[in-house]
Amino acid sequence: MAEKKNREPEEIKKSVILGNYSLGVVIGKGGFGTVYQGLDIEDGDFVAIKQINLAKIPKDQLQGIMNEIDLLKNLNHPNIVKYIKYVKTKDNLNIILEYVENGSLSSIIKKFGKFPESLVCVYIRQVLDGLVYLHEQGVVHRDIKGANILTTKEGKIKLADFGVATKFDDKAAASVVGTPYWMAPEIIELNGATTKSDIWSVGCTVIELLTGAPPYYDLGQMPALFRIVQDDCPPLPEGISPALKDWLMQCFQKDPNLRISAQKLLKHKWILASHKKKQEVQETPANIEDIAKNIQDYNERINKKPSHQRKPSLHPKSPKAKINIPLPEEDDDNEWDDDFSNTPKSIKLPDKKSPLGKKIAHNKSPPQQHKQPSAPPPLKLAPKPPQPETDDDDDWGDDFNTISDLSKVAKSLKKTDFKTDEGDDDDDGFGDDFDIPTSIQLNPKFGSNISNSRNNSNSNGNNNNNSIGSNKNNNSIGSNKSGKTPNITSPQHNSQKDEKKAAIVDQWGENVDEDWGDVATMHFDPKVVRKGSVNKPDLSMRLKSKVSVFSVDTHTSGSMGDDEDDDPFSDDFDDFDEDFDLDKNLMKDNYARMSEEIFKLLNLLTPEQTEDVINSACEQLITMFKENAEQKTLLIRRHGVIPIMEMLEVSNIRPHVLSSILRVVNQIIDANMEIQENLCLVGGIPAIMKFSGPEYPATVRLETASFISKMCSTSTLTLQMFIACKGLPILVDFLLSPYNESKRLVWMAIDAIVNVFELQSPTPKNDFCRLFAKCGLLKTLPIVLRDSIADQDAIQLSYPDKIINLFILFSSADSVVRKSMSSVEVIRPILDTLSQLSSEQLVKVLKSVKQISMDHNTLANLQNAGATRVLVPFLGRRTGSHCAEIHNQVLNTMYNFCRIDPERQYQAALDGIIPHLQFFINTHSPLNQFALPIVCDLAHSKKARPELWKHDGVSFYLGLLQERYWQVNALDSLAVWVNDETFKVEKIISTPENIKKLIWVFVNVESQSFAGILEPLLKIITTSIPVNILLGTHNEFIPKLIERLGHSNPLVRLNLLKIISSIYECHPNAKKLIQDFKLYPIIQRIADTDKSVLVMKMASKLLEAFNTNSVI
Repeated sequence: MAEKKNREPEEIKKSVILGNYSLGVVIGKGGFGTVYQGLDIEDGDFVAIKQINLAKIPKDQLQGIMNEIDLLKNLNHPNIVKYIKYVKTKDNLNIILEYVENGSLSSIIKKFGKFPESLVCVYIRQVLDGLVYLHEQGVVHRDIKGANILTTKEGKIKLADFGVATKFDDKAAASVVGTPYWMAPEIIELNGATTKSDIWSVGCTVIELLTGAPPYYDLGQMPALFRIVQDDCPPLPEGISPALKDWLMQCFQKDPNLRISAQKLLKHKWILASHKKKQEVQETPANIEDIAKNIQDYNERINKKPSHQRKPSLHPKSPKAKINIPLPEEDDDNEWDDDFSNTPKSIKLPDKKSPLGKKIAHNKSPPQQHKQPSAPPPLKLAPKPPQPETDDDDDWGDDFNTISDLSKVAKSLKKTDFKTDEGDDDDDGFGDDFDIPTSIQLNPKFGSNISNSRNNSNSNGNNNNNSIGSNKNNNSIGSNKSGKTPNITSPQHNSQKDEKKAAIVDQWGENVDEDWGDVATMHFDPKVVRKGSVNKPDLSMRLKSKVSVFSVDTHTSGSMGDDEDDDPFSDDFDDFDEDFDLDKNLMKDNYARMSEEIFKLLNLLTPEQTEDVINSACEQLITMFKENAEQKTLLIRRHGVIPIMEMLEVSNIRPHVLSSILRVVNQIIDANMEIQENLCLVGGIPAIMKFSGPEYPATVRLETASFISKMCSTSTLTLQMFIACKGLPILVDFLLSPYNESKRLVWMAIDAIVNVFELQSPTPKNDFCRLFAKCGLLKTLPIVLRDSIADQDAIQLSYPDKIINLFILFSSADSVVRKSMSSVEVIRPILDTLSQLSSEQLVKVLKSVKQISMDHNTLANLQNAGATRVLVPFLGRRTGSHCAEIHNQVLNTMYNFCRIDPERQYQAALDGIIPHLQFFINTHSPLNQFALPIVCDLAHSKKARPELWKHDGVSFYLGLLQERYWQVNALDSLAVWVNDETFKVEKIISTPENIKKLIWVFVNVESQSFAGILEPLLKIITTSIPVNILLGTHNEFIPKLIERLGHSNPLVRLNLLKIISSIYECHPNAKKLIQDFKLYPIIQRIADTDKSVLVMKMASKLLEAFNTNSVI
């Protein structure tokens, strides 16, 4: 209690009095001043007082701003904040405004969260109502955003900070300051603000209310400006209604002439739909508490996780182990897509065409499940008597048995059910136990389809487990329903019999997935085996092709106890022995002897052998594999690769021995995708990749590079395995080798990198670009390019072109890669090589630089690397091949480089770009569309103006007034320049010739550009008295000015009255001006009848000046 008694009254704040108003607490701060709560000490009303330091307002503009406040206080609408008056003190200009108690929409978002779409619609409808009123009065708001939309305690909104709020500093406006996220692209490009600019800002405000932030808010201010100008449309929020999406697209038309008006936006279906939802959302909530509660409830709903959401199973349903294969007459509408759901897509290879596969698809037979990509054939096991009727599904012995007797085949076939589909597994044991030379040519009777069998085997891999399971489900495959052995008639030479034989083959034929490796290694007569043949063979073709290679004497197979009469196929093999001859047996014997010799040599590749023995064995193996490529396939089946892998793991192996072994590996995998993939599966890539380091001799590294190159260029599987083993950094390390000493190694690395991008892969190229960039490839490539363009051997092999094509590829990647490529250590060496390139190469490299410059994140790096110093001189080329293309790429780059940023504009001007730009404009080159905006922007950069003076910039801008689409930009550049350097600029403008140019553009400008030239023209005549007088006393200018007063746009009429007022102030004989052009009745009619309050008020003030004949 004692403390309360000791409180002193000095705690009460001392009030600051501004006329009739007492200054209270700060309620907001902006770029141009501070907003205080104020109290009207006469009637007790609260007001808002915006206090602006006079130092921020140009002296020559202060009076105009105060005059405009006098105009704006005549505006009155429920959705705009009312201007009350202004109070000028020694240091500040105080603007007295209506007080809106509940703050802005942006502050509500910060407190309660983002708005639902229905509430946004209610608020934006009120924003548009206020905006329509302002536009009808000739006022452009210029700064619509959530912070400038205020709310009352009844839930209504009011637009604040319009009119003079953004005009306190024209210099600042010209250099784009403040928050740019709501700015229309035409404002950023300095084309002037119009009523359509407000529409763009309204669209950005809708996104702000929905998401809590305007578009590009995650970027810095300058990058955001760049994206607003560059992108076709700002990113739209996800989950919005189609009606809102269409509404926003109308707001975000890049061309302001195509952008919709506020009046038409009010009639859009998205706005109109809000009237039909009054039951769900009150059009005007009763109070701000209701609004806050609605917003809180909405944010709680969208942030709440659904409690009854079904969780995905951690154990996905496995494919069925047993498959009931449907008969052809059954319903064939089954969906089999799920059977492949577990296939690893990341390493899935393209399916190869299979005639049998086509037949299966045709018969609607279900495909095999769990197809394995090119898995190695099964290992050989010891022979075992066949047990076709066993119920043991886990016994795989039959798949590896060697059948040396034809009667075994007959017996196996006899017990097979004719109802079994073609997809059944092959348990006959044929396959991997016989090494058949590919040079053997079969009798043409054996058909041509065997040539495709190996292809099917390669693509489909081993038999799958599901087929085994299906046999069990069918109560064994050994008998049909009747239990009788089906009878097969002897083959007849007619079509009917052939069709029956084909049917038998379809039922008894080999599975697509079984191992036909022994037959696939054979070489067939090209006259017999036709690529792509899918004709169905007769019985002898299908069976003899499989059986004939075994040299089985069917007449000596009686030991099995099977009678020939029991063989249903005995008639089909009557002429079987006639197909064998001595030559074929000799070829088989030679093939077998060579196979044994190869494996003997492979057995010598052990650490226990001497180096000479190992080297000799390697040389012999290389020779044999070169002469007999078909022998390579045996290595996989007989584990021949394993000894080689073991030798590579020996720690103390000598380099020359290592080189020999690697040569053998490269010879084995050459042009053989199956062996390459199998070598990858047994760990070949990491085992060989370790020899790529600089500590190994060049011969070893070359062989390693050759191996890696093959891995990168053969198949998607080998490439993915190479990348998974972190192989990409190895390629970059190869490029770091001294070029003159290891050029072959460097070339192989470049080829491998190119192959990585050219190989069809499910991995996007952009991902490869990012991986290579992370490995440091971009820092290495420019150095290699420099060395290769000085090497004639490399030029003949096109390696400089390959590197340049890689530059184009990387420059087309995402922002991360482009930024990495734009780093000084990468881009500077690239720029340094430009002068050494041919014209065609130069165009490509310049294109890559242009694509880099399209990303705003790269521009600072380009500036630091001195890009303009290198690029600008190329604009001076006037002759030579590809000259126009070179100009195009460089000028595009400079356009991206100089946009928006005055500092980079100054740098370009210093590097001599101005005369080149003037050349393209004066010669009416198609490239002047890039040159003109750069030239017009240069006037806004104070640092660049000395360079403009060197090249007669003022006269050049006056000449641009003749350019149809650049009159507004040129006049605006003159207005900014004359405001800073009034005496020097007005001296040039005020010559009779140049005054005629100003009048010409005013008289002849097209209607769509007329509104744009008025504001810069008004700036010129209010800044330069001589120019004002010369225009006011010209007989052609004033009549055209009066004629335009009937324009339909209130903003145009208001600016025209301001021009007349300014001319009247400076005219040497004001009375004569009024009398000669009969201004009084014209202005009187406007003051009485115009629909715009501001236009009427301006006309009334002008009439008062006429009546008193005094200066306004």
